[in-house]
Amino acid sequence: MPLGLHHLAVAPSHRGQGIGMGMGMGMGMGMGMGRMLVEYAQTKLAEAGIPRCNIFVYNANTHGNDFWMGIGWDDPTTWRVLQKRLVISI
Repeated sequence: MPLGLHHLAVAPSHRGQGIGMGMGMGMGMGMGMGRMLVEYAQTKLAEAGIPRCNIFVYNANTHGNDFWMGIGWDDPTTWRVLQKRLVISI
């Protein structure tokens, strides 16, 4: 069964509002929709025996980096992503 979470984003006007808090789901304070989605995905990956998960966040995406670091992800700095653009937009 393929598992994955692709392209998690929050509109700037909704960042930091804890979207999804108190939706009758018994979730605690600070448990916004983004965090709930990530924790659900992590649970499913762990249940499938996946030992680790990687994410890609642009260095310049301070909100994204703050989100991921804030929920316990870290930057191992032991590897890097290399990229080659194959199609040049005009």
